[in-house]
Amino acid sequence: MNRHTTRRAGIEIDLQEFYTGFLDKIAPNARKILEDTLKKIEIDAKDNWPVRKPEIKKDREDNVTSIKIVSKGSWNMFEKGFRILSDGSFEAYLWNRAPYSWAIKFGEDSKNNRGQDIAVSKGKKVANELMIKPQEEAVDRIVSALADDLIRRI
Repeated sequence: MNRHTTRRAGIEIDLQEFYTGFLDKIAPNARKILEDTLKKIEIDAKDNWPVRKPEIKKDREDNVTSIKIVSKGSWNMFEKGFRILSDGSFEAYLWNRAPYSWAIKFGEDSKNNRGQDIAVSKGKKVANELMIKPQEEAVDRIVSALADDLIRRI
């Protein structure tokens, strides 16, 4: 939500609604494909996003005395939307709001938020594998859908 005010008047604009409305008018099928693609990538990323292991403390007899959750919840900090850039180009985006998300790497025995094993090579960057590569793979399909919509409108 963007808010612009002067001394006497103000206006509040929901830019996401503006962009989606714009896209609905220009290329409604492309918007659906964009949203579906980003939603699928987000679901897959959430399912495979590694979570820090809890700190487990044990006593001398090897009995668990405490379990401390140390995950900061980056697996659930995704944001997606549309925007128009300063050069006039249009962009659909999916990103993780955790400020450290770009640095997370898969470990030897990474597990997701449900405790399931994740089968990705150790040392690979999580954001690259789960968000950037899938988005790059989807570009051709989205561009052709946008082109089809624009051709129908002409």
